[in-house]
Amino acid sequence: SAWINYFKKCVNKSFTGWPEDQKFEFIESYIQCMSKLDISPSPRQIHTHINRAGVIGLHWNGSFSAESICIYSLSR
Repeated sequence: SAWINYFKKCVNKSFTGWPEDQKFEFIESYIQCMSKLDISPSPRQIHTHINRAGVIGLHWNGSFSAESICIYSLSR
């Protein structure tokens, strides 16, 4: 789907200080949580999620996995 490529591009652009394995874990977690056949996340939802997760990642500075940050950000 087009939103997945867009999401990957946005994550790679936004999370410049994150290690590649954490970016991959974050992307895969989001795709697993948001993949539905009948609906796709909007660009606004994608940007909001990335911004929230970025702030959480900066605040906790590696204390939690990228998957945990992704899921927490989605549940807020």
